[in-house]
Amino acid sequence: MRNTDRPVPPYYLPISMMQFFSVKVIEIMGGLQWPLHVYGIVATRDSQDNKRNFLFRCDREHCQTLASPQDSCLRLTRPSRAIVMVNPVVVEVDLKVKGSRGPPSEDKVLSEHAFVHNHTGHRIKPGFPHRQLESTEDSTMEFVFAHLQSAVEATITVGVVEGSPDFRARKLILRMEATDHGGDDTAVVKEEIFCATKTSRSQSYFMLGFCKLSIIIAWSLLP
Repeated sequence: MRNTDRPVPPYYLPISMMQFFSVKVIEIMGGLQWPLHVYGIVATRDSQDNKRNFLFRCDREHCQTLASPQDSCLRLTRPSRAIVMVNPVVVEVDLKVKGSRGPPSEDKVLSEHAFVHNHTGHRIKPGFPHRQLESTEDSTMEFVFAHLQSAVEATITVGVVEGSPDFRARKLILRMEATDHGGDDTAVVKEEIFCATKTSRSQSYFMLGFCKLSIIIAWSLLP
């Protein structure tokens, strides 16, 4: 939200960005066995500031369990800002598997790897998901992402402003699907189309019957 609430210089324009959809473990080697109790990081570095921009970050005490090859997607709770694709993007992976017993020294490596994505090869089909496999001696991982042309950054905030907060949110793309945790588990679906702007915020409300949600999207250009 760097430029959401302040005047934007006239030379700031929508630029190329990178959108990650999933990071998945599709094959394990080196004596690893399912289920996997995974912790560590998956991060990107771009030309914006060269700092790590985390897609996945989980410590050893709060690891994620991947049950099987059919249930092996990491929970992507980030990035903290949009990923700029003016120059090639570095994707850094440092993941380990927690042992069932013993100290951290007995944990095993799932993936220690880094690769560079040069977006020039995907300018022909911008916006279409691209699947890339990256293999190490311990695992093969699948990264699904897209190159977005003339994009702006969108930061989404969802808050309960009325009613019970005891529900399970299933999806939030431009729609919300939720069920009342204490009810009959019937799904309620609401959908809203937000038109992108260069600055400021867009707000709407979703009435789900058992509660009212406030949806706020903060728009920002990146230099």
